[in-house]
Amino acid sequence: MKKGIAIVTLTTILMMLSINVLAVCPCTQNTVAVYVDGEKLSFPDQAPFINPDNRTLVPVRFVSEALGADVEWNGEQQRVDISHQGKGIKLTIGQKEAQVDTGIVTLDTNAAITNSRTMVPLRFVSECLGAQVRWEAAERAVYITTSERAKDEALVNSDLILDTPSPGNNENNVNLIATIDYRFNRPVEPQITDLQEILERRFTPDQVKPIIDYIGTKKVGDGSHLPVKDWTINGKLVRVGDAILLVTVQIWN
Repeated sequence: MKKGIAIVTLTTILMMLSINVLAVCPCTQNTVAVYVDGEKLSFPDQAPFINPDNRTLVPVRFVSEALGADVEWNGEQQRVDISHQGKGIKLTIGQKEAQVDTGIVTLDTNAAITNSRTMVPLRFVSECLGAQVRWEAAERAVYITTSERAKDEALVNSDLILDTPSPGNNENNVNLIATIDYRFNRPVEPQITDLQEILERRFTPDQVKPIIDYIGTKKVGDGSHLPVKDWTINGKLVRVGDAILLVTVQIWN
């Protein structure tokens, strides 16, 4: 008899656990990872999720600040104001319209408050701030590329490595980190060509030439490395550093 009671009790507990798991799983499966310029964002108290309109909502402050924007909350009007480089975005909770600068834009979903966090449409806000957005369904992840990073990446047709931090994670005001990879006999000349084009987005060809010429003096195979060399161009510090098989160019604003 006791054995039968024990089996019934164990079965009941397992059923209750199964119900709890089923209740939690949809929420877990509905969450989305967000990356800005390759860096995964952390959302401590409210994760991004896909709403019933099949749109990804994110906590406005975390994603906007990661893109270098400022955020203000207007509690009286239940409105979030986002500003970035002269552009203004105003989203009111529950409304499918947003003000972008002086115009009105119709949205396919609305901002909402979830767990005391203001959640806004990720793609709309990111693209308004000049970023590119890519959805990877297999990973349940959104990849956001800021406008300056996207312009640099568009020039890369080689093994050149870009590692410039995102605007919201850039305490040292870094403008560029680009690395030429000499490992595994990777072709170097195409990387230098791409680097030159990226630098010429920022400076004139005459200003870029001494940097490229200096990198071109590197010898591979004898264990030597280029001494660190700095330039100041248009108020920006440009530094070339050599880690034997990796030559990195950094620019600070």
